[in-house]
Amino acid sequence: MKKQIKPNLQLMLKSAISALQVTYKDYKAAIIEDLRYTWFSDDGNLTFFAGAEERKKKIVDLAMEVIRLQTKVDKIKDEIESEGKNEM
Repeated sequence: MKKQIKPNLQLMLKSAISALQVTYKDYKAAIIEDLRYTWFSDDGNLTFFAGAEERKKKIVDLAMEVIRLQTKVDKIKDEIESEGKNEM
């Protein structure tokens, strides 16, 4: 019988956390960048510099990626916890 190879969950977790941290940093930077191109005009209206739609899309895309990666991290943590209980 062939021996089944187990994935290295600790390595997968570290990789997923690292990706989550980098993506979250990019998400925060995108928000700050978007805010740099907004201001209130002399008549009191919130004004956006050209390209606001693209900046907003980038923010939404990064937010979705943060959520996806957080879900992945949680899933791997659950697998590690489950594997630990099975070994007892």
